[in-house]
Amino acid sequence: MHEHFLDILAKYFIPKTEVIIITDAGFQGHGLRLIRSRGWIFVYRVLGAQYHCINGEW
Repeated sequence: MHEHFLDILAKYFIPKTEVIIITDAGFQGHGLRLIRSRGWIFVYRVLGAQYHCINGEW
């Protein structure tokens, strides 16, 4: 589902457009990897007590 959505969305951008996706917490894991694989940036809302390690720091 996420891949199909991103394929359609990509058609609306000219090449070399810097794309930033802002998403809710439901768009996780595989969907976020798909966004990164396109070279796009994402910002998403995190639910609950989740911790993320960024560049080796918590």
